[in-house]
Amino acid sequence: MLRNMYTITVLLLPVLSQYKSGIPKITIGDLLLIFNTILLFMIISVKSYDIKIRMRTIVKNPFFWLFVYIILGTMLSCLTQYQVVIVEIMGSSMRFIFYMFCACVVSGILFDFNYFIRQYKKLVIFATLFLILQIFLFYFTNYELSGVIPCLENVQNRPTKAIIQYSSSSAFYRPSSIFLEPGYYAQYVLPYLAYLLFYKNISHRFVKASILTFACMLSTSGQGIIISFIIWVLYFIHDIYISFKK
Repeated sequence: MLRNMYTITVLLLPVLSQYKSGIPKITIGDLLLIFNTILLFMIISVKSYDIKIRMRTIVKNPFFWLFVYIILGTMLSCLTQYQVVIVEIMGSSMRFIFYMFCACVVSGILFDFNYFIRQYKKLVIFATLFLILQIFLFYFTNYELSGVIPCLENVQNRPTKAIIQYSSSSAFYRPSSIFLEPGYYAQYVLPYLAYLLFYKNISHRFVKASILTFACMLSTSGQGIIISFIIWVLYFIHDIYISFKK
């Protein structure tokens, strides 16, 4: 159960990290991740699990070197910056360090990739259908549907009305699905686009990949359009390479 709960937390982290938890500098996503980590160590302490940590494996992990880089960078920044800036640097660095710890240690124990992919697919479908619904309602009924949870305060300190006005203030409508920005939607679904193209054991994967690419275009996210194009190019290069290799 804890594995599923942690995996769902990781899945929803980009969505929940858009909202404040009430604790300064900590989002709802951060809070749930902290809760899962504390719960894991409580279970380990009660059941006396023997977790073996291999130094060679840690050294080979790229996240370990990123962790070292953040620590050294923080120390250097503290020596060269003013006190007010030091507090901000330390806060950002501690968050990165915590995420790296979760990626290297906690995810190695709790993260269930197969369960993640199954739930990730459902959330990508939901977010994409919601984006299409936003476009349909805007152009056919002139109604601007927001995917932001109204009862929660978002990290951008923008009310729901301001977010809706921003979406329709440009020359064309910019839907963002359940995210604060169209680019956030693109960032969330693009890994699944790559998964669809490069993982061959999926039925109708080209149809699904095409729909997802079209949805990124509908979001009007520049990075979404560019990166989806790059993913397709890399897939064709990879496919041609495999064909020649055979």
